[in-house]
Amino acid sequence: MGLARKKIRKNRIAGIALIAFTIYVVISITLIRADIRERKDQIQELQNQIDDQVILNEEMQDVLDKGINDNYIIRVAREKLKMVFPEERVYKDIHKDATGN
Repeated sequence: MGLARKKIRKNRIAGIALIAFTIYVVISITLIRADIRERKDQIQELQNQIDDQVILNEEMQDVLDKGINDNYIIRVAREKLKMVFPEERVYKDIHKDATGN
């Protein structure tokens, strides 16, 4: 009987170890899958940023290829830098802003 008990005890320990290892593997795989999913999302976001930058670069290259003309400079100065010509008066329609139209 002593030998049978030792064998059962060893089998029980091996079974518990196998169950613990299986649980560890399942948890590890689950965590790895979550990490992969997160990395794929990051890759997609970075790819979107790359695509946006490529479009912006192409637009800038078009401007460079066409050459910068006076109209472009005037438009950028007015819209982006809020500049005006000397002696020029700029009027702002406050009613338009107040009504949202």
